[in-house]
Amino acid sequence: MKNLTKGFAAVALVAGLGLAACSEGTEENAEATVESAGDDMELAGQEAIDDIESGMDEVGQDMDAMGNEMEGEFDELDAEVDAATAEAEADAEAMGDEMEAELEEEM
Repeated sequence: MKNLTKGFAAVALVAGLGLAACSEGTEENAEATVESAGDDMELAGQEAIDDIESGMDEVGQDMDAMGNEMEGEFDELDAEVDAATAEAEADAEAMGDEMEAELEEEM
């Protein structure tokens, strides 16, 4: 009976050590999996940040282009207003000269 108990104890010891080794391996695998998941999350987060920054750069460039286009249009409008003002001043001066000439003729 002692031999049977010793045999059972030896089997239990070997099984326990096997489970301990398995648990240690499982624990290491779990740690590696968690670490890998953390790395994946960090990489995904950085990719998201890069995408956002890239999108913001594109929006900024588009806004700069729109601003430049609007500035060009405002410059054209300003030139048109200046030309119309000069024409109106010339017409008013010509009209004034004509009226003055008519008044001198009447006198």
